[in-house]
Amino acid sequence: MYEAHNDKWSMALLAEDVVLLALALDRWEIAAKLVGAADALREHLDAPRPPAVATALDAATHTRREWWLTNCATAGQEGRDRREVVIGEAIQELAALPLSVVCDAM
Repeated sequence: MYEAHNDKWSMALLAEDVVLLALALDRWEIAAKLVGAADALREHLDAPRPPAVATALDAATHTRREWWLTNCATAGQEGRDRREVVIGEAIQELAALPLSVVCDAM
């Protein structure tokens, strides 16, 4: 819906929200792609990530910081290059999971 209205601001917020869900579900590559997508959208909008969101992302990635620092750039670049597609694919993949799996992760 946001894409249809060219609402890049809402797309960035949505991507950052879904990042936290992906991390909770141990879908780290999806999360990294979403961060890249959100970064690209925020750069386009000249709207830096709010400190509260940055803090939440840092806290959520803390448990696997080494993986994040090593792999985020590569997966994140894919998110940058295909931002709207990556966001849509991530939402579809996570939405296909059983609700019990999602609830257990939260």
